[in-house]
Amino acid sequence: MKKIQHFALSACALALAHTAIATENADIESIEVVGRINTFVSNSEIKLNQASSPDMRAQLQTLPGLNVNGNGTVSGVLQYRGLFGDRVRINIDGNEIAGAGPNAMDSPLSHVISSVFQTVTLHQGIAPVSVGAETLGGAVEIDEYAFDINQSDVWQTQGGVNALWTNNNHKAASALVFTTANGRYFSASADIQEGDNYEAGNGVTVPSTFYERGALKLRAGFENTKHRADVSVAKRDTNESGTPALAMDINFVDALWYRLSHRFIANENWQVHTQVFGNQNEHDMDNNSLRTPPMPAMFRLNSVSSEASGITSKLVHEVADNTFEIGAELYKRKHESFITNPRNAMFFINNFNNVNRDRVSAYLQYSSKYQNWDWQTGVRVSQVSSSADDVGTNMAMMNPNVAALQNTFNNADRSKSFNLLDLVFKVNIPLSDNLSMQGSGAIKERAPIYSELYSWFPLGVSAGLADGRNYIGNLDLDKETARKLDLGLVYQANGLVVAGSLFYSDIDDYILGTPSTSQAANNIAMMNNIQAPLQWNNTDATLAGIEGRLVGQLNEYWSVQGTFEYVRGKQTSPIDQDLYRLAPLNLNVRLDYQRNQWGWHASARSLGAQNKVAEQQNETPTAGYTVFNTGVDYQVNDQLTVTLMAENLLDKFYEDHLTGINRIAQTEVPRGAKIPGAGRNVGLSVQYQF
Repeated sequence: MKKIQHFALSACALALAHTAIATENADIESIEVVGRINTFVSNSEIKLNQASSPDMRAQLQTLPGLNVNGNGTVSGVLQYRGLFGDRVRINIDGNEIAGAGPNAMDSPLSHVISSVFQTVTLHQGIAPVSVGAETLGGAVEIDEYAFDINQSDVWQTQGGVNALWTNNNHKAASALVFTTANGRYFSASADIQEGDNYEAGNGVTVPSTFYERGALKLRAGFENTKHRADVSVAKRDTNESGTPALAMDINFVDALWYRLSHRFIANENWQVHTQVFGNQNEHDMDNNSLRTPPMPAMFRLNSVSSEASGITSKLVHEVADNTFEIGAELYKRKHESFITNPRNAMFFINNFNNVNRDRVSAYLQYSSKYQNWDWQTGVRVSQVSSSADDVGTNMAMMNPNVAALQNTFNNADRSKSFNLLDLVFKVNIPLSDNLSMQGSGAIKERAPIYSELYSWFPLGVSAGLADGRNYIGNLDLDKETARKLDLGLVYQANGLVVAGSLFYSDIDDYILGTPSTSQAANNIAMMNNIQAPLQWNNTDATLAGIEGRLVGQLNEYWSVQGTFEYVRGKQTSPIDQDLYRLAPLNLNVRLDYQRNQWGWHASARSLGAQNKVAEQQNETPTAGYTVFNTGVDYQVNDQLTVTLMAENLLDKFYEDHLTGINRIAQTEVPRGAKIPGAGRNVGLSVQYQF
């Protein structure tokens, strides 16, 4: 790959629920973000150029309860408290992203564009109904910072560039941002990222960890005393990029998304917010051009696409300590998938044909303070409707088992409808001047996604599970219903914040792959000498755990922050087994020193062994490990800052449980072995602001 110089002025502010941004006296390279977990306030700031991951996963994993299933370097699937994929709501710049890849190759995290900085809002614990529907596993919002629009007649311009290079994978990435405003504003941001296969701590080259992509975003808007309008259009093109935990690699993903938002302030008590948004993706993947190819008869090219559009509107009424919201949403998405063999013009599988999924939703939410008790309650009702057209394959003409699967699907009623209900209650009770107790309870529901319903032929379409098993869908699936509880304590005193939470989820009709009862699908597997497929079915499951967070300003120069989490997930019926691909006990600690122009940080990420594995998904245990990172930055002047960082400082060889196993033959990492993490990686960043 050619090396591309990177320009990015990027500081990532990590915040928790109900984020508010302190803009007064803030400059570009040091934006203070005030984050709240229910009612307590803590500050945190992490710069994007202090980690080499292109999709922010390293930064996100420093928030309590968040982990990432790494199917590829740019194909990370966010996990929160043991739930992941479509169970966790991720909004990018206010958009709910519909990826094209049925295995989450273009997951929502892959759509984040590096700009001046990002604000990340984790709705800790149980997500409020106002954040959206189908938030059974929580919600995260990643937004580009909203600049204040000054009301003067003079245009004020700011922006920056940054160059970043790392040695292990020869990463070269670049980004630029430019904003000008005077009551109206225009901004442009762009990034280019490229990296080779990285080396593990033992010197082995890890296959299909290369990537190449670029993005451009344009924004414009205006603001006056009554109205604020904003329009944004963004495009990300991902070129050849590897996904070693999946059966195919990315040939390309061409993604386009847009948003038009409007806020009307009627008076100091009433506001109306409306947003129209959407995205579309074109995506090709194959199993032969970027990795060791199979026999020509097994070459596969999967061409997929997705389209989505939506509109949301809410009315907000605020008086003193009381806030009332009422809102509604319409969200529509469409998916296609067509599989061919580049060496055989006769071969095809029309895998997903005109699959549609529509959601209509409305909610009420009320927040108030009563005798120093903060509480919030909300209800959301939704209806999800799904449909799919007829499918087909050339194999049906010569194989009666394939013909049986095709005809059964085409003759079935494929129009499905699900009614969903979310109920949420939260309360914060002060126990003393420094200590408070927080409690939450909820019912959350989720409808089956399109791959769980409409995978009619046994293929490795698992919505990013990456367990190596083939799956078939189930048109008789019911919705999932989770009963959730969360109890926590928060202590604050003298610049120190310590918070801990216990959480529990009991999920009825949890959708999970179980051994197939389809004789036709099982016969196909037997003829090909592979494991029988799993079929999506309703089971029951529980998840329980503990998490904590510490933030402390030790003195004028030193500060410390840390998080930990442990979660245990079990399928409780029809059999008792551990759930698949859950993060082990994990601990993050970071120490910062800042004095004059110099800054230094040191951090450690420690994970315990994971022996609680899902044998049905062929999951194997992994050992625990600790990785140390450090970095130094020097502010040359008001405009120029130089940063030197080192990841995995001790060149530790380790295998992250959430990266899955290698699916690529004839490489230094054996096929079926756990994918090792990157060894020592030294990087240099030079950023300039104007």
